[in-house]
Amino acid sequence: MHIGMVVRHFSSSSIGAVQRCAYELARRLKRDGEECTIYTNGAEQKSYTFRGIEVVQLNPSRFFEQAARRTEDLDVCHFHGSTAGCVRFVRHAHKKPVLTIYDAQPRLGELLNLRLSHLLEGRMLKVPSYW
Repeated sequence: MHIGMVVRHFSSSSIGAVQRCAYELARRLKRDGEECTIYTNGAEQKSYTFRGIEVVQLNPSRFFEQAARRTEDLDVCHFHGSTAGCVRFVRHAHKKPVLTIYDAQPRLGELLNLRLSHLLEGRMLKVPSYW
């Protein structure tokens, strides 16, 4: 199975909490025999390997559109980010992505921007357990 982790910002020199979660999940899935790729934005738009995981940089100005297009043929697409980022990604996604929201307090207005059809199609929101 090929799994794509979509993270808006991912840098090998500075890893924050969201990036750490995406990387750790990819690392553990790879250890269990799955193929994982991290898609992120980057001005250089290159591919490289970070601690055994392939990282693909996409054009920052068209990140959500390109990430959706690059992950449409994968078995699973998992977006990690803010409520606003999840909403923007879902609008471009061709498949049913897994969404993990890391906002401390998601804004209801942003969640309401998800179309009812997304919920009816089974696209789900996964929120951290500390809420």
